[in-house]
Amino acid sequence: MHRSSMFGIKVDLAKSRGSYLYDLNRQEFVLDLFTMFSALPLGYNHPIFDDEAFKHEIMQAASVKVTNCEMATPAGDQFAAEFAGHPSMASFKWFHFSCTGALAIEAAIKTAIDYKRPRKPRVITFKESFHGINSYGGFLTDRFGSVTDRLEGMPGFYWGEPLDNPVVRYRDGEPVTDAVLTERILGQVAEIFRTDKENVTAVLVEPIQCTAGDQFFDLNFLSGLRQLCWKFDVPLIFDEVQTGFGGTGTMWYFEQCGFTPDIVAFGKKSQTSGIMVQERFGKIFERPVRLEVTWDGDVIDMIRCRYVLRAYSRYNILENVRSNGRYITERLKSMPKLRNLRHAGLLIAFDFEDSATRNEYVLQLRAQTTIVNSTQRATVRWRPHLAFTREDADVALDRSLRATEQLSVLKG
Repeated sequence: MHRSSMFGIKVDLAKSRGSYLYDLNRQEFVLDLFTMFSALPLGYNHPIFDDEAFKHEIMQAASVKVTNCEMATPAGDQFAAEFAGHPSMASFKWFHFSCTGALAIEAAIKTAIDYKRPRKPRVITFKESFHGINSYGGFLTDRFGSVTDRLEGMPGFYWGEPLDNPVVRYRDGEPVTDAVLTERILGQVAEIFRTDKENVTAVLVEPIQCTAGDQFFDLNFLSGLRQLCWKFDVPLIFDEVQTGFGGTGTMWYFEQCGFTPDIVAFGKKSQTSGIMVQERFGKIFERPVRLEVTWDGDVIDMIRCRYVLRAYSRYNILENVRSNGRYITERLKSMPKLRNLRHAGLLIAFDFEDSATRNEYVLQLRAQTTIVNSTQRATVRWRPHLAFTREDADVALDRSLRATEQLSVLKG
């Protein structure tokens, strides 16, 4: 564990509070804009977890790791009912839970395979996509940037090279979409559908390519994929492991796209990973043993997820994400050295002119006991938890301003 740690932090889970973790190694509180690779929905020791009922349920489940593939539990049943019953899940009939996002991707691909029954399964993916490093997720992840080190020499590209990714790029700080590229890639997808219809199994896409630096796919492209998948009866899979469960200001990013995918893979903030499947594509659930493994998720994670969902409602979390996302990005716009600011809710990213400047910014923040997530050549991602307060935001912004001003001094 933690052999490749970026921060060298040992967390005191009892002492950490809200947006601040307590680092036992340095004996200090740290403003956390990293949040466990964006997997911490409510910060540290949120009041929802002070509920005596929560503590009682956790203690009941703590001594046995239940084989959910075989044994039902009241806690598991209650979770499944509350999760599937959430209004944002209304379009989906079938749910399967897993322990990691990569296993969720595997379940999504297997679900598509059972629906299409291809002779030789083929999944269409896109450049700079990250779908995990294990099993089908690792096979389908593109090799780019730091991901290459994680997957070099491992099996991949069984279904051919990924197609180009028509994401929003930036020119002189302004977002630019390439309509020609969008139409060309949609044409390539349509041609594959027509010429390899016996094998095409699914289209798998991250609507925001987070590991690649929060690259937003052109919504016209995503809408075009939706239309093509309907026309040729090919399942459209959204990988929302990083974008889902509230971080963008809606429960799922697809809610901002104007349509619903056929299968959604989720994880991270939801605490347990898994897939949601529309009724039409649920053939595999006639023989669920084709998906089930010993640990189909963990009951303790499921209990925690239920209380996270309740907190979202009780504390109006999604509105907090939207309002603080607008507030933070509006202030970041005026800071020197920051380029290409983009966001959806509290998924916030920006670039620097080069790696050295970005790295110095990260170090300047670390000197102010603040951690952020750097990625790719010159990108920084802010990933505050979703209950982030306006006071927390002001502290983070003040520290960021000091860091950028220090960059200007160092640059002369």
